[in-house]
Amino acid sequence: MSKKDSIRRAMLWAAYGDALGFITELCSKSGLSRRTGGVTHVSELIPWKRKIGGKFGIQVELRKGCYSDDTQLRLATCRSIMGDGHFDVETFSKVELPVWLSYALGAGVGSKVAAESLKKNSIQWNSNFFKTNYSQYINGGGNGAAMRIQPHVLSAPDDKKIETILKDVIRNTITTHGHTRAVIGSVFHALILYKVQKTGKIAGPETWLETIDILKDIPNIVESDEKLGQFWLPHWENEAKQSFKEAINKSADELVSDIRIIQGNLNGIKSNTNDYSELVKKIGCFDKSSMGSAPKTALLAAYLSYCFQNNPHEGIVESVNLLGSDTDTIATMAGAILGLITEYDPPEEVMDFEYINSQSDRLYQLSQSHETENNCYPDLLFWRPPLTQIDTIGKYKNEIVLMGFGKVVQSEIAGKNNGKYPYTWQWLDLEFGQTIIAKTREKLELIDEKSLPIKSSGKRMNMTMKTKSLHKTSNASLTYPKQKNLWDDQGNTDDNNSGEITLDQATGVCIKSKFDEQIVGKMLMGFVKQKHGIEKSIAFAAIIAKAKQARMKFGDN
Repeated sequence: MSKKDSIRRAMLWAAYGDALGFITELCSKSGLSRRTGGVTHVSELIPWKRKIGGKFGIQVELRKGCYSDDTQLRLATCRSIMGDGHFDVETFSKVELPVWLSYALGAGVGSKVAAESLKKNSIQWNSNFFKTNYSQYINGGGNGAAMRIQPHVLSAPDDKKIETILKDVIRNTITTHGHTRAVIGSVFHALILYKVQKTGKIAGPETWLETIDILKDIPNIVESDEKLGQFWLPHWENEAKQSFKEAINKSADELVSDIRIIQGNLNGIKSNTNDYSELVKKIGCFDKSSMGSAPKTALLAAYLSYCFQNNPHEGIVESVNLLGSDTDTIATMAGAILGLITEYDPPEEVMDFEYINSQSDRLYQLSQSHETENNCYPDLLFWRPPLTQIDTIGKYKNEIVLMGFGKVVQSEIAGKNNGKYPYTWQWLDLEFGQTIIAKTREKLELIDEKSLPIKSSGKRMNMTMKTKSLHKTSNASLTYPKQKNLWDDQGNTDDNNSGEITLDQATGVCIKSKFDEQIVGKMLMGFVKQKHGIEKSIAFAAIIAKAKQARMKFGDN
């Protein structure tokens, strides 16, 4: 199977597993029957009913193939990977996540609180240490991040070092989730995907155990990244009141214990489907305290993928019908793994099939080191996220727009509330091809032009510049001697040997220099002289200003 087909099917099967599992998520058998009009065993996509909008929301009918926050945030991650392969964590955290709140379906409390916190000007992706009555960043060990990181692996060129991929996985994760279980779950899932993509085979527990040395080296990966090691890490240890390394080791050891349990159950599921339910119970995934745990979810996805690699549909159906488990996320993560080796598409098309296909093609182009078009975002210097969910949809001139993303086309109304403050839930088609259902006012407010994306023509600008004077920073590649034959690319050169410096690297150098004015000025003028120099310089200045303000806030002048 070609790599292009492999990436496409990974995305499609992941979305399909999500859409099936979303129907059964967090409900009993009687609840499922009410949602579906009498269906108690889900094996195909159907329209179904669900209450949306929280405690005071309304009952709506969701379209056949409608997917949840798992696929929504996976697509947000796709869009945040730039045309040169760089993951723009700034736009992901300050635009994608706050706007996502307006159309999120089935999202967990932790993810929503994290996205709400990121609306604040003072909060950056590596300083989102929120505390509320409902959720706390440092305790966020759920799978709300692990289920969205697949694009980092799928888009990586063959010569990209695994530790470089994992830095983006960790950055993505810690924007919303602060517990080491969340980091372990995301990295473990990434390593499984990476291994399957490299070998074309789905391996079992022996290979899962081989990831542990890399998982326990996560602190070194974090320390080698300036924005993680110099700011996020000390802040994390201060909040957690413990060593990050010790916490990572503890979470990794918990995963080892669960893998050992699975080793004793591996053959049973092939002859007795009840064994999957027993296994979920044994590793605690029916318990409220650990249901949705990122490492456990990633492990169950690996388990189902291994057992059902010859029949992915059967494996996903097995997952989504185990009521009381995290049906959609286990199924979507298993779908991503299974899709990498499966020779055929899912039996049905999910909502936004064509858009998902287009994003899959873009990931493939990036994996071939081909420059692609950038997705358009507002200027972060002037961008202000919507204060409330209902204000995200408004009018600009005579067009209906979604803040941060641009023009939308109204489709059918899903439901209305005619109370004192009337509102409508409506299906909307975004300009670039995604479908959402969002809460809107009866009379739409005007949207400021600064809240809309800056349109660019042609290919997305490549945020790099040539330099001969810049020395390598501490982003040097790590090695894993014990696992080299399994996990390291053979004969790869260092990612920075081309002499190019990315926007992210340039800001990292400035931060490492403690904002030395000569270095900051040199980097700025370097971007000014390049094509699209104004846009690059604005982006660079915004990141530097925010980074400096964040350090001043915590007493580092």
